[in-house]
Amino acid sequence: MTEITVPAGVVVAQTVVDYKGHAEVNKSTEQVAKSMGDTANRAQQFAARAASAAIIGLGATTLAFVKAAQASMAFESSFAGIRKTVEATEEEFAQLKDQIFTLASVTPVTADELNRIGELGGQLGVAVQNLPDFIRTVSQIAIATNLTVDNAALGLARLDAIAQTNGETFSNVSSTIVELGNNFAATESEIMTTVLRIAQAAAQVGATTQDALAFATALQAIGVPAQAGGTAVARVFQAINSAIIQAGEEAEKFAQVAASSVSQQSFEQLFGEDPAQATRLFIEGLAAINEQGGDVVSILDQLGLSQRRTMLAILGLAEAGDLLERTLITGREAFEENTAATEEALKRFSTLESQLQITRNIFNELGVQIGDDFLPVLKEANQFVQEV
Repeated sequence: MTEITVPAGVVVAQTVVDYKGHAEVNKSTEQVAKSMGDTANRAQQFAARAASAAIIGLGATTLAFVKAAQASMAFESSFAGIRKTVEATEEEFAQLKDQIFTLASVTPVTADELNRIGELGGQLGVAVQNLPDFIRTVSQIAIATNLTVDNAALGLARLDAIAQTNGETFSNVSSTIVELGNNFAATESEIMTTVLRIAQAAAQVGATTQDALAFATALQAIGVPAQAGGTAVARVFQAINSAIIQAGEEAEKFAQVAASSVSQQSFEQLFGEDPAQATRLFIEGLAAINEQGGDVVSILDQLGLSQRRTMLAILGLAEAGDLLERTLITGREAFEENTAATEEALKRFSTLESQLQITRNIFNELGVQIGDDFLPVLKEANQFVQEV
């Protein structure tokens, strides 16, 4: 057998080749392993980030549901005030709820505050069909004037009850108050306080609410305190009415005072048709008598109007020139036009502060709608906890 002898140099070269081959393979393997490791690290980082994002998203979603539930519970609680003071069907309550949300989306007054106004209206006897207009009017006049929500609600409801207008003139009355407050030296709160002392007597003799507001404005414009001035005008209305009914000497004296403008018969007829204008003529007649040097104090004493505060208020109006005539004209025009309150409120609504509040109201409504769907779940969970 022939032996094959491999030269030593060839063996060494082959060994070197094998070594290099293994080295390259090992290097490639290491690179692949490193690449896989980097990929795994990236995958782990991505998974961690995704998990974090999921947790954050879940937390944000949970927080949103919690806030929505809180908004829904707050609205439910405030709307319960309307439910307890107003007699209505579930359909009427649902319709009223929608109307309140609609109003909150265009006025800078929260739905909860509108509900409180509705509760006040219910307590004051406003019927459910008149509540939307009552809520809107009170919210507008409270923003546009120095009247508080409570004072505006109380005043409008009482004036409506006294005049027996069945909730049909809330907006007209508020426009009259705003217009008078804007044009004469009297604030809306002063006018409201004074008119509540005049309105009952005015209504008894047939005078309108807007005329009572005009007298209240004139009294405040000359600085007569609300209680004294309101009582004085009410006494004049009652005294003239009583004298005409009795058809005695006092009726003649009232007519004589106003005789510079109308005859006695005309005065009595005018008082029956327009008590406010007849009373204005009597007061202006006192001013004319005083200018001519007559004794107006004795005349008031003979007519049963000798109380000190009453005399001061009446004579104050008498010396104020055409103030009473101008307030009567302004009040009647404002009542008919019925725009002053809305125009004044729109000026406030256009401010950035008001617009931001309207935006918050819209988001709050969205939260309430979401919370309404989530609330039954919370109620069931709460009931379970209570049972446990």
